[in-house]
Amino acid sequence: IIWFFVYALVLSVAYMIFGGMGIIWAWALVATFQIGRNYWRMSRLLNNLEARNLMAEPTTQGLWSALETLIIRRNNETRQRMSRLAKMLRGYRLAASAMPEGALVVKRNTGGIIWSNKTAKAMLNISPGDDDVRLNQLLKQPELKAWFDVHDFEKPLLNIAAPNAASTNLDIFLL
Repeated sequence: IIWFFVYALVLSVAYMIFGGMGIIWAWALVATFQIGRNYWRMSRLLNNLEARNLMAEPTTQGLWSALETLIIRRNNETRQRMSRLAKMLRGYRLAASAMPEGALVVKRNTGGIIWSNKTAKAMLNISPGDDDVRLNQLLKQPELKAWFDVHDFEKPLLNIAAPNAASTNLDIFLL
């Protein structure tokens, strides 16, 4: 609302000083100023979004402030949702670590191991430096490679010999 009065003041002063022709120049000046101001607000908003800065709540009113408030609210909701998901993931990992059975998190398309609990590491001889090693590199059975190639994960792969114990058989399920 303050800008409305500033623009009205500029237009009225231009009309009083220059007459009819002055008001045209004043309109051009006001329009140029308004375009520049909107461009500045938009570039400031885009820079904050690209830099992922925490934006402060706007103190003014208007269309730009409403847009900034909406973006801030959405960012806060996303941040809270990500925090909840991270807590859930930590809980699931703790639960899987406590399981007596071996558990792996494997990429479906490549078979790369993302995470494993202590039992699975012992059963498969996985060392801490074996990041993103493929399951079929650890278990060199041809049926495992064929199972990943076919992508038929509805059927479990049963009775695969463990690499470190001949008496231990593995049953592999993908959830």
